[in-house]
Amino acid sequence: MANLCEYWVPEYFWRKAYNLSSGSKWRLTTWEFLNLNMLGLGSRFEDVYDPRQQALFNFHGQWYTDADILEEKLHFRCVDFNQYCAGVKAEIDALKANPMISAMLPTAEQMKVNNEMVAIWKWASIGCLRTMKKIGLKLSLDLKKNKVK
Repeated sequence: MANLCEYWVPEYFWRKAYNLSSGSKWRLTTWEFLNLNMLGLGSRFEDVYDPRQQALFNFHGQWYTDADILEEKLHFRCVDFNQYCAGVKAEIDALKANPMISAMLPTAEQMKVNNEMVAIWKWASIGCLRTMKKIGLKLSLDLKKNKVK
């Protein structure tokens, strides 16, 4: 941030919004990034997430080239993609090697049920139930079976 206080920061830089992103090596879709992180646990994106829910609720998995302009001024990019991938693998291997932790790691099925419940409550929290009522639709939640009827 100290770089922003320097005299050489051009006038055109100011009064704009910039997006933070980590650069071209990090330009992955949500699907690709989550698989990168989940494969070590024996799961895949499609085992845990409903892609339709990702489209509705997720704002990650996007990248912005204007962050390159911000990087030129702030030099904020500090995590190398290959180092990150190696670190994720090392952390997952360490978790799985510890029997106390390994026993508590959720299965893909457990994560999927949790994600489905989160999606239901997100819809409710954004006023979907009111909207559905206005247009005459009914939603019945069966919490014991974690299903929407």
